[in-house]
Amino acid sequence: RYAAAFLTRLNETRRDWTLSASHYHSQTPNLAEAYRARVVAAWPEEVARLASNPPGPVMARFSQGTVPSLSNGGENARIIPMQTSGGAGQGRGLDAYRAAPVPLSGRLLALLPQRLATR
Repeated sequence: RYAAAFLTRLNETRRDWTLSASHYHSQTPNLAEAYRARVVAAWPEEVARLASNPPGPVMARFSQGTVPSLSNGGENARIIPMQTSGGAGQGRGLDAYRAAPVPLSGRLLALLPQRLATR
C-alpha cells in the first residue's frame, strides 16, 4: 500500500504517470529516463493483459478505495460449556491439571524419571 500511495502522491504533482513512475525509481535524470523507457515499453502489454483478464470482485473492491480487513474469525468464536450430569459445565479443576502437567520445551528433562533423563 505504501508504494501505491507514494506513486499516487508523485503523480499528483507531476500529472504524468510515466514521469511519476520514473521518479518513483529515481529522480536522477539518466536513471529516471532509463526506468521510464522500460515502463513505457511494458505498458501496452500490461493494458492488454488487464483488458483480457479484468480484476475479480476482491480486486475491484481495492480499486474502489475500500480495503477488506483481515480476520482470523475470532469475532465469530463461541464458547461451548461442557455439560456434566449436574447441569452446567464446570470444566477441569486445578487438581486435574496438576495430575497431568503439560511439558514445556525446556522442562521436558525435568519431568522424565532420572534414569531416562541421562544423556
